[in-house]
Amino acid sequence: MGYPAISLTGWQAGILTNNTNQNALIKTIDTSRIIKELEQKKIVIIAGFQGINENMDITTFGRGGSDTTAVAVAAALKAKNCYIFSDVDGVYSTDPNKEKEAKKLTALSYEEMLELSNEGAKVLHNRCVEIGEKFKIPIITKSTFNNKPGSVVSDIIEENTIKSVVKKEVSRISIVGNGIIRNISAIKKVLDIIEDEKIDMLEFNVSESKISITFKNVVDDKILNRIHNEIIE
Repeated sequence: MGYPAISLTGWQAGILTNNTNQNALIKTIDTSRIIKELEQKKIVIIAGFQGINENMDITTFGRGGSDTTAVAVAAALKAKNCYIFSDVDGVYSTDPNKEKEAKKLTALSYEEMLELSNEGAKVLHNRCVEIGEKFKIPIITKSTFNNKPGSVVSDIIEENTIKSVVKKEVSRISIVGNGIIRNISAIKKVLDIIEDEKIDMLEFNVSESKISITFKNVVDDKILNRIHNEIIE
């Protein structure tokens, strides 16, 4: 595009953390160097996953550290949005590699995305979602390889829509969506499927935004697919 670029390490970008290496928390970001370079019409490339503590030691953020860096810098700069580009073009209603009927979500709330991240969805790390929610920075997930519309993670005031079904490890399935505790028909459908498939449950928990079912034995992917296809509109 004809613009000059400059690369900055985490400490050059002013990212100050606590002293917990490998899982450091960002304390503040001094954006003066970033702003100076932007004012000179430069594209600023910042190394993710790292910062510096008060002893001038380099620290790292742990898993998902680059996502965390991106949203934190966006918050510090009071950016309108933060775009996260990866090999997927958004957040889906279930794993599209396992279920051909998986639907891409155009929008979901911070709370819903946080539940999905905590349940093992790999699109966004939970720490970056927490920062986005705290500073009200919409996070838009898009693909590096195409220009298709992505998924927007932001505030949703009130909604009662099931967003996603996630299978974690070997014996738990979670259904995420705002106001799911009031969606009696969806809860009944899930229970009917479990009864029909003759699966033994250990726990069935419902919160404001998640149904979580823990099973006694390994759950086949066909159960995940059936629940997804019968409750996702």
